[in-house]
Amino acid sequence: MCTLYYNHLHSIPTLYLKIFQNLCMNQIQITENYKQENEEVANIVTEKYNRIILQGIMNYPKSARDISAEYDIPLSTVYRRIAALLDKKLLITTGIISEDGKKYFLYQSKAKKFSIHLDQDTFQIELVPNHK
Repeated sequence: MCTLYYNHLHSIPTLYLKIFQNLCMNQIQITENYKQENEEVANIVTEKYNRIILQGIMNYPKSARDISAEYDIPLSTVYRRIAALLDKKLLITTGIISEDGKKYFLYQSKAKKFSIHLDQDTFQIELVPNHK
């Protein structure tokens, strides 16, 4: 396990993460000082519906409608939760526009494992990237 120390989890350039992933055999541990934004990420990934959605889309991408039907979550809630997860850059989005102009998006978790550790001086979020 490799540890990456960084002050702003959301501003780590993707290129640096990819380089670090390769050096660490695709296992990353991001460690930061305890800050408000880290608490927000922890709250997002541990919230009930977000957790259900993330677990449901770790292995295969799914549409919002599929998530709603499979996990019995109201569609409006799924869209709100997906927006929050996208805002924190925790999802990969792929999509198409059909011939009749309808947008069809699929969502997949960027991580196949999240671990959160907290002690007196350190807040750690361990992320194992999700590779196909």
